Formats: sequence, C-alpha cells, structure tokens
Amino acid sequence: MSLLKNIIFDLHGVLFEYSSLSAVYFDENYKRVQPIDYGLDILKSCYLNGIEYDYKFYVCTNWDDSMLGYIKDNFQDIMQFFHGTVNSSEAKSKKPDHKIFFYLIDKYNLDPKECLLIDDQEKNIDTAKELGMTAIHAKDFNYINNELQRLNVFSKLL
Repeated sequence: MSLLKNIIFDLHGVLFEYSSLSAVYFDENYKRVQPIDYGLDILKSCYLNGIEYDYKFYVCTNWDDSMLGYIKDNFQDIMQFFHGTVNSSEAKSKKPDHKIFFYLIDKYNLDPKECLLIDDQEKNIDTAKELGMTAIHAKDFNYINNELQRLNVFSKLL
C-alpha cells in the first residue's frame, strides 16, 4: 500500500496541450486546448485504482484565472476528478517557486510527505522534492506508468 494520499497534476503538458503554440498568446485560441489521451488514461487509472486508498486529486498550474476557468467550464468531465485547484493567479506565485506549493499545501491542509506531483517541468519536480513531496517527471507515458506502479499507486493501467 502506498503512503500517498494526494496526487497533484499539472495541467499543461500533463493533461492538456495546445494544438498550436500561438494559442498560448491569444485568448481567442483557447479552443485549441486539447486533452492529452495518455494523461487522461493516467488520471482515470489513478482514480479508479485509488478508490480503495481514498486518494484526493488536485491541480497546481501556472495557467491564469481565465484559462483555468475555460478548462473548468469546457472540460467538466475531466475536472470532476479534482478535489481542488490552485493556479498562479490565486497563489500570486508561479512554479517552480516554493510559494505556489506552500499555498496549495495550506489551502487544502496537505502533508507534503503524502503528496505526489506529476508535472512536465523538471524544475517543478525539483521544488516539490525539496518540500518533501514525491514527484514524477511527466516525460512520457511509459515512464509515468512505470513510476506509478513502482510507487504502488496502481498495479496496472486500466
């Protein structure tokens, strides 16, 4: 059994991607945001396998309020899995700064030792580890899957 109780997902690069890099800069291009299939498979497997362990799921993202609002409004089927979200606007800090992680920890009363971060940026992984979290660098599907199995988050991908 895993000692983890909380799984924290980054959005961009883990669960969502832009179909065009220009979408990062233009509000009207939010429609170009698309779910990443393997990220969704990981989220759903963590959720379904984690029911017996009562995992809680959180988002920690550098996306601003308008982008996070768009995601919440247009991808409710994905966002329903999460118990809470923190973004850079709310925390007044961006990853990899420690402050955004402290904000998340304080807001939801989390113990860093019980948290797993899945993020696509190695500098964010390093910060999470400095704070006592377990972290997985989301560099590819097989790596994430293998690490989650190694950590006993789930025995196999569903």
